[in-house]
Amino acid sequence: SSSSPSSSTTTTTVPSYTHKMNRISSGVRLVVESPEPTEQQDIKLMFKSPMQEPLNPLPSAANGCNESLPSFSLITDRLGLTHTDDLSPGDCERVQMLALLELTVTLESQGIPLRTLRPAKAKNNSSNECALFGVSLSALMHNDLKRNPKATIPLVFSEMVHYLERHGVGEEGILRVPGSTSRIAAIKEDMEATFSSGRFSFEGRKVSDVASLFKLFLRDLPVPLLTRQYLPVFASIPDIEDLREQVRTLNLLVLLLPPLHQRVLKRLVEFCANVSDPAQENRMDLTNTAMVIAPNLFFSLPAQQSFDDITMAAKTTAVIRLLIHYHQLLWIVPSQMITQVRTLYEAAVKRLSQKNVQKALKQMSSGHLETGKKSAQLQQKSSSLDNDHSNIIRVRAPLFTRVCMAVDVVDQLTAGDIVQKLRKRSHINRDVIRKRFSHNLEPTPSAPVSSGARAVQGSGASVNGQGNLQKHQQDAGPLLRPDSIEQFLFEVGGNIGERCLDDSTDMRTLCRVNPHAQWIIKPRDCPDLS
Repeated sequence: SSSSPSSSTTTTTVPSYTHKMNRISSGVRLVVESPEPTEQQDIKLMFKSPMQEPLNPLPSAANGCNESLPSFSLITDRLGLTHTDDLSPGDCERVQMLALLELTVTLESQGIPLRTLRPAKAKNNSSNECALFGVSLSALMHNDLKRNPKATIPLVFSEMVHYLERHGVGEEGILRVPGSTSRIAAIKEDMEATFSSGRFSFEGRKVSDVASLFKLFLRDLPVPLLTRQYLPVFASIPDIEDLREQVRTLNLLVLLLPPLHQRVLKRLVEFCANVSDPAQENRMDLTNTAMVIAPNLFFSLPAQQSFDDITMAAKTTAVIRLLIHYHQLLWIVPSQMITQVRTLYEAAVKRLSQKNVQKALKQMSSGHLETGKKSAQLQQKSSSLDNDHSNIIRVRAPLFTRVCMAVDVVDQLTAGDIVQKLRKRSHINRDVIRKRFSHNLEPTPSAPVSSGARAVQGSGASVNGQGNLQKHQQDAGPLLRPDSIEQFLFEVGGNIGERCLDDSTDMRTLCRVNPHAQWIIKPRDCPDLS
């Protein structure tokens, strides 16, 4: 099975999928790169397939799931790609509202009923900080953030994945070979007794035992990773005939997941992709990996969609194959949806402006006419200054010694260019950085550091007797020097809440789309700097 985008395949001429949908959002459009210029701002894909044929639907249960999926390459637009974690919480809520509308229309057009389940009431286990299994992701994060404020996914999940990636990816039958029941029970008991204090280590454990414990963690979640509400909808994806529509609908479902579930699911499918890459070595190709993981994610399906049904098992395996193979695409917010979010903001501002006009009229009728004239004059003067310097933007950088910089927005200037320009003209303010990122910084030279580990105060990382740090890089980040913390350009305000810009974003185009935005250079997860 050729499951990797980098596999040796030949580029085929696939019929362009250029149908423009008159809906809330056109979603992620799966098309080949067209030689004609286009004004569409949707994400486009260039499919590659070993056969000179149009894309076929996902194999049905009767045909099996061993056929290879076509690979793809992303073609960015001038406004840059937007991932799910690039937006502010308020913008994410607007995206979810639009995604739900789009999903409803999509399933209706396919003749598939939108069956959702009411979310079950989760048990509140956040008070028991030692519990790791049978606890909701939100409760785990609540406890982990006390130890590591920079954590983005539960530490127990990230450490299990990190251990399996380091020690098990090349092992034959990883995830498929079961572990010892007695050893798994002993590890689980040890984890819940010592993990929260940072004294637990996976070192020396059998990969099969940790893999079985990992699957048990997924099955024991009181709120399923795909959420109980949308689990039946995920399972119905293979009922859609066209592969492009399947991927586009799956993208909408990912957008509808809670942010924490999005991050954990993304880390899971990235891990599964790493497992399926060396298939010749570990005999776990894309289909085998999906077949093992699917029961652990669809464990809570209602009785009429249980895993006793072979057809349903094949369908859910097919869904996991899509999630793994197209994971680089599915966590991208369609640019047309971002445009709709901007429209919502502009409509709200317009309503607010109308209220301000009514307020000004009341002031004028109350004898405040002179004040209104002065305000109008100042506004006109400010507007004329903006027109004189329409190509100049001011970029704030609170973590640099030069906290503000004027930038001339010339043709082909990108967001990445602005960040690099600031780094050349200014320096990181080390004192401010150390206060904000103390959990992720290297210790000072005066502090003794062993060759095998560095102490991270409050990070929740576990260190064994040999000094080996069991720390996953994805949840709290690697140990950094103050000047190596990654900085991004953010678009704040105007017709968006906050968006972290892709380095390839064309700034002149974006300034025309959002002329009233503020521009801030900062790391991720620093909303207070905006």
